Amino acid sequence: MGTAALFATTAELCPSQKTPTAVLWAVTDGAEPRSIASWRKDLFASRKLTTLFQAGIVQFPSTEGEIDALPFTGTGLTGLNGRMFVLRAAE
Repeated sequence: MGTAALFATTAELCPSQKTPTAVLWAVTDGAEPRSIASWRKDLFASRKLTTLFQAGIVQFPSTEGEIDALPFTGTGLTGLNGRMFVLRAAE
């Protein structure tokens, strides 16, 4: 988006994950990645239940080239599950 790249981590409750959260990150040229939003895994946030239910994920549409706005939604995340948001580039 603009000169930034966006990506998200998944709340999958694996051994390397310290908290049950999915995080939206932004990276710009020459800068360190920075967290811009995060969501906790929903009420099924236990290792035993995550094997039965889906991990908490942030979903983006497929895009090509530069864009000014990025819609995203989530699954299995408190406050993002089944909702759609749009992230717009700063002017």
